[in-house]
Amino acid sequence: MELDLEHRKLIDEHLAATSLPPRHVIHTVGTLVDPNDIVVSFTEYDATEPTKWRVFVLTSTNIVHTEIQYETDNYDREEESSPWRRTNPPVMTINAAWTRPLRTITGLHLTQVGDLVGTDLGRPWFRTTSHIAFTDHSTLALPNEEHLYRDDVRRGVTDFVKTLRGLIV
Repeated sequence: MELDLEHRKLIDEHLAATSLPPRHVIHTVGTLVDPNDIVVSFTEYDATEPTKWRVFVLTSTNIVHTEIQYETDNYDREEESSPWRRTNPPVMTINAAWTRPLRTITGLHLTQVGDLVGTDLGRPWFRTTSHIAFTDHSTLALPNEEHLYRDDVRRGVTDFVKTLRGLIV
């Protein structure tokens, strides 16, 4: 599927984590959802090898999830654009790329509440582990809060979960 420049820019705005994701991530998400339909999204970037990009998107009617990994460390848009990487790209694997109706979600499950963490803004915050369950009994682990050290990133997860909670029927 071809994505025009306007759609790629809109998706970039939604998917920026601590850095911009590689173009495969943008294209995969852009194939699954129109960026104009995105209500809220969160992108999780694990830079250790293998690099993983997990994306969670909510529209008013669907949840979209992708997970793409690269067999190298620190693989982001900047690394992808380097002259060496243009001719020597790492092996890329799509572990997940799907969209489902929100009405197929049967619950939001909190499985762990971790330690109290101080924040830059002085508000207490507890690390949690959670997942959602679907009518077919499959589950999706929500963003891993164990490594969320920046307040803006924590707010992104909080906004995503609050919106998800409000959209679940």
